[in-house]
Parts: sequence; structure tokens; C-alpha cells
Amino acid sequence: MICRENQKHREEGQQSRGIQLPLQPEGFLMPRRRPLRSEFPDLDGAVDQQQPLNCNEGEWDYGLEEVEDGSNGSNGTNGHRSYLLTLNLQREILLDDIKVDVRENLVRILAAGCLFQIRLPEVVNSNAAQASRSRATGKLRITMPIDQK
Repeated sequence: MICRENQKHREEGQQSRGIQLPLQPEGFLMPRRRPLRSEFPDLDGAVDQQQPLNCNEGEWDYGLEEVEDGSNGSNGTNGHRSYLLTLNLQREILLDDIKVDVRENLVRILAAGCLFQIRLPEVVNSNAAQASRSRATGKLRITMPIDQK
């Protein structure tokens, strides 16, 4: 209703100036945007249950891979394993607008009001997780060592 009123008002203004408007289908509605987030949403015990919690509101490209540090063994088989999450954020997003929350089996990132959330296949040591960001590309890299228990 509001969009049609705005369109009608716009058409009246355009016609008074002699400008031809492009035709739009009837019932055309503008896409509704959700409000931007300022904090992480509550999990409500969903981490303990086996529910899918993956969410990518910013539609960023990402990669999650398992890497192994071969410093303990000669061929790298006895090294420490960890997960590396790479998230391609826009360079324009300020570092102050990025929040990272690493839990035992879940990673949450809040950047520019959009939530990125992914469940991890194994339990990680959240206290030893490290995050870094490239100034040139804006890529956010989070390294999370897998718990060896």
C-alpha cells in the first residue's frame, strides 16, 4: 500500500514535468530488509542439540578446512590439527564493526550488522583460537586448534 502511494506520488510529479516513466507490474513491492544486528542472538541451548546452525546473512564467500602443523613429526602426521575458517569480508567493513565468538563446536561472526554462523565438525579449544584480518583484501582468518582430549 505504501509503495503504491509513493509510486502514485512519483508519477504525478514526473507527469507534471513531462517525463515518461517506465512501466512496472502491478503489485510491485520493494524487498523488505531486516534490521541490522548489534549483538549476537541467544542460542537457547541449540548448541548442545544436533540442530543445523549455519547462517550466512551477509552472503560472504567462506572456506573451512582442516590444517595440520607438522612441527612435531618429520612427515607432519603427529602435528597439531586445527580448523582454518576464511571469510571474505568487504574491505570497507571497519575492524570495530566485527565481533567474533568461538565456542566448542560453533563459530559466530557479526560484521556490519550481519550474522555468519557455522557449526564445526569437531570440538575446538576456543581459548586458543586466533583471528587475523588482511588490510589489503579484507579476508578474515580464524585458526581454531582441535581439542586433543
